[in-house]
Amino acid sequence: MFIKVTRCLFMSFIQLGKKLGYFKGDENYSGFLIRWLEACLVNEEKDFLERIKRIEQYHSQGTQFLEKVSTLKKKVISWKNLSAEEKISQTLTAEEQNILDVLAFYESILLYDAALLNGKRIEQTSHIASSESIQREGGLLRIHSQAAMLSSKEIDTYFKEMAGILNLSLAPQETVGITLRLSSYHSIALTYQPQAGWTLVDHRDICNDNLSNNRQILGYDLSCLATFCSDLSKNYIPFSIDLFTTGRHPQLEQLKTQFAAFKTRQNTKIVERFDECGYGGIDLAYMAVQNRDASALVKLAQKGADLNKMYKTYLWQEDDDRYNLAFLAAMNGDAEILDILAKNNVDLHTPSRGVTPMELASSHGHGAAIAMLHQHGVSVNQRGNGGWSPAHYAASKGHDSALATLKELGADLNAQTEDGMTPLCLAAFKNQGHIVAQLLNDKQVDCDLRAERGYHAIHYAAFAGNEIILNLFKDRGFNLHMEDAEGSTIAHFLALGGHKALIEKLMTQELDFNKKNARGFTPLHYAAEGGQLDIVEFFATKNFDLNVENNEGQTIAHIAAMENQTALLPFLAAQGVDMAKEDNHGFAPLMYAAKSGSKDAFTELAKYGIGKNIPYIAIEHEQSEIIQALTEFKIDFKDEASKSYSENELRKIIASHLNPGETIPQKIETRLRTFIKQKSDKEKIPITPYEFALLLGKDKIVRIFNQQNPKTTELLTSLQTLREHGETIKNKNKENKKEEAGKENAKDLNTIEGEKAILAADALETLACLYFSAKSSPNPDSKAIEKIQDSFKQQLAQTYKDLSTHRALWKPILANILIAATGIGLLVILGKLLITGSAFFAETNRQQMVKEVSNEFEKLITPCKTAF
Repeated sequence: MFIKVTRCLFMSFIQLGKKLGYFKGDENYSGFLIRWLEACLVNEEKDFLERIKRIEQYHSQGTQFLEKVSTLKKKVISWKNLSAEEKISQTLTAEEQNILDVLAFYESILLYDAALLNGKRIEQTSHIASSESIQREGGLLRIHSQAAMLSSKEIDTYFKEMAGILNLSLAPQETVGITLRLSSYHSIALTYQPQAGWTLVDHRDICNDNLSNNRQILGYDLSCLATFCSDLSKNYIPFSIDLFTTGRHPQLEQLKTQFAAFKTRQNTKIVERFDECGYGGIDLAYMAVQNRDASALVKLAQKGADLNKMYKTYLWQEDDDRYNLAFLAAMNGDAEILDILAKNNVDLHTPSRGVTPMELASSHGHGAAIAMLHQHGVSVNQRGNGGWSPAHYAASKGHDSALATLKELGADLNAQTEDGMTPLCLAAFKNQGHIVAQLLNDKQVDCDLRAERGYHAIHYAAFAGNEIILNLFKDRGFNLHMEDAEGSTIAHFLALGGHKALIEKLMTQELDFNKKNARGFTPLHYAAEGGQLDIVEFFATKNFDLNVENNEGQTIAHIAAMENQTALLPFLAAQGVDMAKEDNHGFAPLMYAAKSGSKDAFTELAKYGIGKNIPYIAIEHEQSEIIQALTEFKIDFKDEASKSYSENELRKIIASHLNPGETIPQKIETRLRTFIKQKSDKEKIPITPYEFALLLGKDKIVRIFNQQNPKTTELLTSLQTLREHGETIKNKNKENKKEEAGKENAKDLNTIEGEKAILAADALETLACLYFSAKSSPNPDSKAIEKIQDSFKQQLAQTYKDLSTHRALWKPILANILIAATGIGLLVILGKLLITGSAFFAETNRQQMVKEVSNEFEKLITPCKTAF
């Protein structure tokens, strides 16, 4: 039967899956393809389509459907406490049965996705993930598997030959299914029926957000296959293929025999292409490993294939993203393939994508692969990123058998990461209760080891909110009041994690939820840090003091502001918490929001008043989003000098944001000296937020300020052009020198001139920004403005004099700067070039102005003839 599943239907399936918590957004939905194949094998295409349509209806119900699911789950859970006789009398409505069918459908897709990701055979997962109809037929069974490298025309022939074999063994309406992998990120699923021929679905269509909603995504015919492969630029297309039927198919043995002979015939031709590759460098060796075809890999090795080759999933990826065949085999858990690779001297030790094959096998729970890697000299105690060992990976992912294998091979189960976490800590943190039990029962495991800040595994269990794991520790005599290095108990971590039910339960067991740690933080502070509004509200109902302070005088309003936990703020204000209270450092919550860049919290707290220090705090800590928020509030603060600084104070502020031993960057030093020179008559200099941003080198914030005045844009754009041309000349010369042996660091006139242009652009921009600030001041200082104008004129004249090697190039650029500066009053040109209007000219006028002003530069380098 032809199934028409549209993009719109499929998107409803994805969106509902996300709302139910099955999908996170990074899935490839290969399991959906497998379930489609299953439906085709047992003639349930109609049921498959009806289920997808039902999912669309459920998705349209929104939160109402989620409430139905929640109610149904509670109903089913309540049956656990009933006797066997009572359970018999319990029934489900037709709608409830449909809901459970949809939930089971999603869970089966996740199981298939996980199987494909972890290198397991689909038939292994079929016994728990398949539909009942497939299970009755003996589950999915693979009857043909092959890695191949063929041209588009040969692929067509390949499928025709398969069809010929299938026609001999299948009834006209019988169906088989195929998965075709063109790469690790591109799969195609196909079905074949003697009467109807081939139909397929391209994995890219499922994941393509650009398709129209009414575009069908299932049920193409085989003629489309060449189109799907047309973007693969090489002569040959690498792929791996798996052909499935059901375990009780009457012609099963005959099909296996015929396809074994077919594979042998194909391999004779295919292995000769061992050195060919397709898109992304994918070759036969890669497809053989991906398809777990050991015999093909051996033949390729004998032919001289490069088994140490590095691969990329995507062409645009950096070299750090490359991986070798050992990485792929370890991920698949294929011990036989790893053995072949090791015997052909493939590197089993070096990390790919940040992990080694041993770490990868441990992370995916492949005990046989772990043992094989160890057999070939790979240590089970090797350390990777963050000091993680294979045991850490196995414990965090919940792979008990892999962890047992590692122990048998000599792995240290007490190993600690760089932050001190043991496998036990990670298992508790990741809610792996069975691993926690396994490690607690192991006499060789030191269960008292602490991580950094004195965290014990029980603290991680509390943060995860796992009552079962906490009870495991309690049953083995661990003290629930145990403190970390700062004196925090599980009460703090339960609040941080937001575990209300556990808090209510443990509150009756004399666990102190008002306890202060060494820094004066209570569980209430931790709840605020984690943004746990439910916990804060619950503590309020228990009459906890919402104004409680830590040792720094900070309330939970301060903590919420620091951590951008905006949702807490209206509730705290309604409860009478002082939202403007200053702590021991004189900082109110709004100031911390400005300092940390917590824009949402800042916007909420701004309702209670904005102090004049706020812009300076945001600028010093380079929080451009806070400055943007202030401009959106339509507050006129940019040019109001609310603070005064001496030169030494400014230098101290700048130095406080540098690394130890680092000097003030030359660009900032130049700006500072220029500014001080303009203000030489003042010891304490009033500084506006605009000037403060400029002097501290917060250029992104300066640009935000400048955007408020369109008249400044033309001059700043012209200065940027000067800078870019300087960079071009400098870098081009640098590249040329690289080609000359021994002259990599040599400088010639081009390099020097390029550097001068960059420095000139910086100096002119600084003066321009100082001019903008002075002109925008509520009380403009005419003498200061004249000083800046004179400095700008001198700098521009010096720039023209310095840039002599490529004067024809520089003239029009500098002319544009002169015109733009004149248009805003930064320069005044007398005589025939008197300009008094806007800085913006029509294009024809500007072209003429550039030609005329270019001639004026000749007068700049002779003081007596300068015509400004």
